Amino acid sequence: MGQPVIYPRNELDYSANFLHMCFAVPREEYEVDPVLARAMDRIFILHADMPASRRESPACGGLRMGAPMRGR
Repeated sequence: MGQPVIYPRNELDYSANFLHMCFAVPREEYEVDPVLARAMDRIFILHADMPASRRESPACGGLRMGAPMRGR
């Protein structure tokens, strides 16, 4: 069956709400650790930025173009 749905709280920001919805349990108060929420902010920023930096990387260009791999 799984866990019940936890809805976001209006007073929390994006990362704090993400942690709240992942780890909160109904009928128990869940306090979001501000250090974890700040770390999640940075993780989300790095995750969002990764595709842009990978597109510009010359190492990935050959793989997308279908270039044969060396050593085979």
